[in-house]
Amino acid sequence: MKKSGWIILGVVVLLVLWGLSSYNGIIGVQEQATTELANVQTQYQRRADMMPQLAKIVKAYAKHEKETLFEVINLRKGMTLKEKSDANDKMNYNFDKIQVIAEAYPELKSSENYKKFLKIVKEKNIKVKIVFLISLGYTKSDVIKMTKSLPTLYGLSKETIEDKISFLISLGYTKADVIKMTKSLPALYSYSKENIEEKIKYLKEIGLESIVINDTKKLMQSAPLTYARYEFLTKEKCISIDEFNCRKLFCNETMFKKQYGVSKEVLLKKNSYEEYKKNNNFKIFK
Repeated sequence: MKKSGWIILGVVVLLVLWGLSSYNGIIGVQEQATTELANVQTQYQRRADMMPQLAKIVKAYAKHEKETLFEVINLRKGMTLKEKSDANDKMNYNFDKIQVIAEAYPELKSSENYKKFLKIVKEKNIKVKIVFLISLGYTKSDVIKMTKSLPTLYGLSKETIEDKISFLISLGYTKADVIKMTKSLPALYSYSKENIEEKIKYLKEIGLESIVINDTKKLMQSAPLTYARYEFLTKEKCISIDEFNCRKLFCNETMFKKQYGVSKEVLLKKNSYEEYKKNNNFKIFK
């Protein structure tokens, strides 16, 4: 073979190897995504598989409750992943109904089989929520810490969590920002949209927007109190407040009163947040 032929062959081989390498990289990403998807499906299915057994136990004691139990048993048949995910919250509702039914039947409630399966299903419910939260970008360790801070997180619906993430993104934050913020302050998932936007907007007004991401826990303090303290510190004490010395703005009530000799009630009365909003045309959800 001529020299030029070997060169061409070499180039072709290199291109093939590069193509295979890129292909393998894509396949690796696809396999990881497929694994995560499979984990979600597995937890949904395991949870769903337990419900008919629990419903069967309840039926033995509450035979006239057939409609409710039938819905639970057939909730997952023939569903796609999206349908399973959308139906997950409905299963939560039906699971709650089963527990309500059990309250009316003392013998059922005290049944060892019922208590056993109730415990198993509750554990499956938690696993489903953990897998879902991990799929959003949290680690398992994150989820454990978050639920210790906000135990009701397990009870929030998939739609509620996704809606809150979308809302925070609509305020100008990236999904990575939102994950960071909610890891620091899981209670964001329980706050109303109005409450969150009001706090964030006021912090922007006074030049403290950076703490929303970097020190999210400060959002625990109400906007009226933040306003009242800011007015007091900057106008009466002539203290300049910025992101580096804003701790005094957010310290606990006892410490603030001890340092400045003024109570929360007096501050709120003296510096009306409602008047501030009215005078500055301060609105949310424009």
